[in-house]
Amino acid sequence: MRNKNIIISVLLILLVLTIGYIVYSKYLEKMEDKKLEFFQAGYSKAILDVAQQVSTCQQIPLKVGNQTINILDVRCLR
Repeated sequence: MRNKNIIISVLLILLVLTIGYIVYSKYLEKMEDKKLEFFQAGYSKAILDVAQQVSTCQQIPLKVGNQTINILDVRCLR
């Protein structure tokens, strides 16, 4: 009877640890998804801002690392 209680206790502890691990991993996954959504929203906003600025027919300097690239809408070259 005592061995049976020990086995049940060990199994319950393992079950609690397993559930805790699953919940924690899902929490981390959710946090990563939120970071990705935030990044994608920022990326989209940056692209829209550049597109709006270029539509004014002015050169827009973009810095990539230590290099600067000027962007101009080809419709403005006419």
